Amino acid sequence: MRRTIRLLVVVAVLSMTFLSNPINSSASPGEVSALAQITKEIQIDKPRPAVSYLQAASPWNNGELRYEGKLNNWIVTVLVNEETGNVTSLHLKKPGADNLEEFLTVLVEKYGQAKYRESAPDAIKSRSYGWVTGEARNTSLWYQFNTVFFTDSYI
Repeated sequence: MRRTIRLLVVVAVLSMTFLSNPINSSASPGEVSALAQITKEIQIDKPRPAVSYLQAASPWNNGELRYEGKLNNWIVTVLVNEETGNVTSLHLKKPGADNLEEFLTVLVEKYGQAKYRESAPDAIKSRSYGWVTGEARNTSLWYQFNTVFFTDSYI
């Protein structure tokens, strides 16, 4: 009886692991092109573009406007300086498999080779790439908690 229960527990844990951590799951061409589109349209220190996928949201801080939206599985958050109307921060996240290499090609084309790369132990399953894209400005692409994240903002 104990052996059966242990076996069921092991099967349940393995099932949850494989269901929550997709293996060899490719990003769709639409997700890759959406990342290229978003990073081309929304740029730090430039006016917020009038794109259909962004809607006004409640601001997080005084003097700042916040916009949110979604484009091809990417959840988009944009912070804008209320006085200048310029973008101060771009945050993206896409739940799902670890597709960093597919998205990395888009960002290398835009920002050049990553200045740093980090990997955590397999138990954490996180990796990251980063660029220094200006004075006190950092751009990062990382995977953690079954989600791909991208951020471009001032530190």
